[in-house]
Amino acid sequence: MFLFGPRPSMLIHHEDGSYSAFDAVCTHLGCTVRFEPENRRIHCPCHGGVYDINTGAVVSGPPPRALKAYRAEAADGNGHPGPKSQGLYEWLDDRLSLSEIGAFARHKMVPQHKQSFWYYWGGISLFLFILQLFTGILLLVCFRPLPSKLAIQTLFRY
Repeated sequence: MFLFGPRPSMLIHHEDGSYSAFDAVCTHLGCTVRFEPENRRIHCPCHGGVYDINTGAVVSGPPPRALKAYRAEAADGNGHPGPKSQGLYEWLDDRLSLSEIGAFARHKMVPQHKQSFWYYWGGISLFLFILQLFTGILLLVCFRPLPSKLAIQTLFRY
């Protein structure tokens, strides 16, 4: 167990010489999980969640998803683990949870409409309101009335 940034993480050295690295925070309620080498599992003591030691996938219990896995490999021939550079997407995903937002967006359904008169009337009304709002902002910024000129002449200064 070690801290990877602000979060507890774990690094497991397997008998075949490979490594697995995971976030040590249970995906159910955020408890810290424990590696149990005698049972060959990662266990959450809070609600009994069990994760696979090779993939971090949920084996049993209430956790809704697998542990976040990190890439781990030996940096030299002596079996010492070394860091591996992340891509931009992985770096952003660690900080912003982009994969969860993407999964939500992929399952979001757009409702079907009958496209009646009221459907089109609402769209046209919204468009005209936004156009009027934009025009009002432009007039607010550009219009400066002068007593000697007509209003239309003050818009075009050149």
